[in-house]
Amino acid sequence: MSDEPRPYSPTTTERAIGAWQRAQAEIKADRALHDDENAITRAHGVEPDATVHPDDLIRRSILVIAVCTAREAEARQFASIYKARQARYAKRIETHRRELSEIMSIMEYQRFKALEGTAYFIAGSPALVITDEAKIPDEYMRVTRTIDRVTLRDDLRHGAVVDGCHLDNATPSLAIRGIAEIAVPAGETAEEAGQSAISNETGADDG
Repeated sequence: MSDEPRPYSPTTTERAIGAWQRAQAEIKADRALHDDENAITRAHGVEPDATVHPDDLIRRSILVIAVCTAREAEARQFASIYKARQARYAKRIETHRRELSEIMSIMEYQRFKALEGTAYFIAGSPALVITDEAKIPDEYMRVTRTIDRVTLRDDLRHGAVVDGCHLDNATPSLAIRGIAEIAVPAGETAEEAGQSAISNETGADDG
């Protein structure tokens, strides 16, 4: 495909601007991403007019996707940092619960009240222990019916007729290469933000 701009008509421009406006309206309505809107708005550009070439709107959209892709990757990394941190604290909670239970048992306390909360023992229930699954009667076994979608789709592609399903009409999907190479507005990375948040926690210790 040539990089030369294609001829366009007023109707084409109107339709292209309509798509731009719908995206802008969706961005403005998404208040949950308010902090990111400035970067997205800058990338999306000013309100187009009748003289703008639709190719310019395409370029803006690619840049917006690049910005959002970078932000999404940062958010995923940020979530990964705190997911691991959450797991470490959950492990610590279990360790200290065992410690607390042991000490209270040693002291023969059924209940202990502290400023931060009250610890107490509650009656437990017998746990089920499976020693040989093969000996468990069928009446206690649960069978889950699942569809082998890969095999089913392949059979339909090769002309099989199966009640209860069919193949839909394939529609083209949009692919964009080189997103990682596109410059995006400078901002704090997820790792930097995560480390900053961690360092600001009073007495925090990752362990």
